[in-house]
This record gives sequence, C-alpha cells and structure tokens, in this order.
Amino acid sequence: MGLIDTKHKYWKARSEKCAAALEKKGFHAVCCADETAAREEVIRIAGQPETVGFGGSQTTRVLGLVEYFRDQGCQIFDHWVEGLSKEESSKVRRAQLMSDVFLASANALTMDGCIINLDGFGNRVSASIYGPKKIILVVSANKITNTVEEGINRARQVAAPLNYMEKERNTPCAITGECIGCQMPRKECRVLTIIEGVPKGSPDYHIVIVAKDIGF
Repeated sequence: MGLIDTKHKYWKARSEKCAAALEKKGFHAVCCADETAAREEVIRIAGQPETVGFGGSQTTRVLGLVEYFRDQGCQIFDHWVEGLSKEESSKVRRAQLMSDVFLASANALTMDGCIINLDGFGNRVSASIYGPKKIILVVSANKITNTVEEGINRARQVAAPLNYMEKERNTPCAITGECIGCQMPRKECRVLTIIEGVPKGSPDYHIVIVAKDIGF
C-alpha cells in the first residue's frame, strides 16, 4: 500500500468514527471519499433552495458550491464578494441567518462529535446554530481532533493563522504562524463556540466529512 492510499485509509477511518459520534448527537453525518463526492452530496442534501448563505469557508469554495448555486438561480448571500461596503457586508451577514440553506465549514470536529469554531464577526457561528432552514457543514478530515481542547488549539494555532495569512491581515499570527493571544482592539478571533449536540431549533443539520486534507 502506497503512502497516498495509507493516508486515505487513515482519514476514512477517522471520518467514519467521527460521523458515527455526530449521528448519536442528532446530526445527519456522512463521509465522502473526495471533493467530487462531497459536492454531489451537498447538492443532494440542499435540494432546490431559493436562498443560500455562505459562511466564510475555503472548503465550500474549493468545491465550487457558490458558482453551482448561483448558476441554479439561487439568491446568494456571500459576504466575501469583492467591493461590498461595510453596510452591504453587514446586510449580507444578517441575511445568512434567514437563508433556506446555510453552507459553511468548521475549524474542528472531535472524535466524540463536537463542532468547534472560532469567529471574528460571529455570523458564521450564529448561522451554524440557529436561523437557516437547513444547515450544511462541509469539513475535511484533517480538521478532526481527539478532544475539544485539541480542537480549540487547532482553531487558534492552525485555522486562524492560515485564514489571516490568506486574507493578508496584519495580525501577529499571520506573520509568525502562531497564536500569541492578541488583545483588543487588534484581536481578530473573538467568538469561540463548541456545539455539543444538534441545537433544538435546527433539526435539519448536516455534516459532510471529506476524507482528505483540504481547507483550513
């Protein structure tokens, strides 16, 4: 067995165990072998929505989901669109909370079925908890951690530096590659959430795990 096959077997095993734990906590969880399978699964789950909100997520962009749903004639709420004013961006973020389908990722999943996210504005975590008719998180297997503590550490020490490097933000982690615990007002990471079970107001909650290393 080659290295690529061995790594895929490893990601698959962890993905399946994580998905089983999420199912026990009330989520609908499924494992996909690659990006193509994950994209098809998301499209199947989403159905034919009129409105689709996108939280800040590299993973959903890799799958080309923004373009797909736009081509289907859906109204897209995406605050990553270039040229938006602060007021327009804020309006889009609020609209995500009332979308038919909200698509995002997570900074970490744990092997016992918790979802961990670290946000700046809080729109992604808000819409991941309550509001949209259907929530779909697409999460690659490299984000699966053994414990909540490891998940929080991953959010701070891996996801945040990569995110701010990508956005070319002038934060210490974007320069050094590690979190040093920024203080206000320079602090970008301001909202930490741990979802321990499917929220009571969000019964149609799906987690699509991709058995690969993609996204932040």
